[in-house]
Amino acid sequence: MKSKISGFGKRLRDRRLALGLSPHDLAQAVRAKGGRRCSRTHIFNWENDVMTPRIDSLEPLCAALGCLMGELLGERPSEV
Repeated sequence: MKSKISGFGKRLRDRRLALGLSPHDLAQAVRAKGGRRCSRTHIFNWENDVMTPRIDSLEPLCAALGCLMGELLGERPSEV
């Protein structure tokens, strides 16, 4: 089943690789930021669009990656 968040997995993988983190390292960082249930399997599944993270995992995931939630979700800035 394809992810409902188009391109999420690619953005996640690109960001993780740019930071030089392994899936295991990222999972540890997410747990350190308050993500209770995160493993390298979760990271693998998110990156491969097998599943999407729960809403309560997004904030610690973004904190671990040093990005805004909108960046990871692919939101475009609104034109004002």
